[in-house]
Amino acid sequence: MIDGIPVTGMVLTIIHLASFLRADALATALDSALVQGLTRADRVLDGVDALGRQGRRGTALLVELLGERMDGRRPSANRFERRLGALLVRSGLAKPVHQFEIELDGRSDARPDLAYPDLRIAIEADSHRGHAGRTSWEHDLERRTALAAAGWLVLHFSWRDLVGRPQFVVGSVARTVEFRKSAP
Repeated sequence: MIDGIPVTGMVLTIIHLASFLRADALATALDSALVQGLTRADRVLDGVDALGRQGRRGTALLVELLGERMDGRRPSANRFERRLGALLVRSGLAKPVHQFEIELDGRSDARPDLAYPDLRIAIEADSHRGHAGRTSWEHDLERRTALAAAGWLVLHFSWRDLVGRPQFVVGSVARTVEFRKSAP
């Protein structure tokens, strides 16, 4: 109860949301709860198991989403990132890793939005809002330079690229993957 109003805990709330949200909206809600530290993927899965999966609408999708988030990597709370990753997979490219942690120069790290770690390809879903301001811009430049110095190729795409020029996005990533695979 909060102020006399009955409420559910985060685990039960997510399980209830799974019964009526579309996949992308459920992923957003789940990622938001995980990133904010409101729950953990294993706790939600325990909740699904405790309530029973049989006949409960949305649990198969929720279990699938939880499985993607239980590999120790930080979940993505960013719809732009998820849509970009989904576009690449739908286009026949390998599934990129979300928020892959890259150690740079022993003291700082980077987490590109998407990555093909074996090929040292980082992909950024760049929004103006997330990169506005001098301090943010300078940090981004330093990070890009450190990634390049460590042998990473970084591709940058805007929301406009994703929704208005998806063939440009897929073609750019596909060519970069092929280039990296064929490089000595």
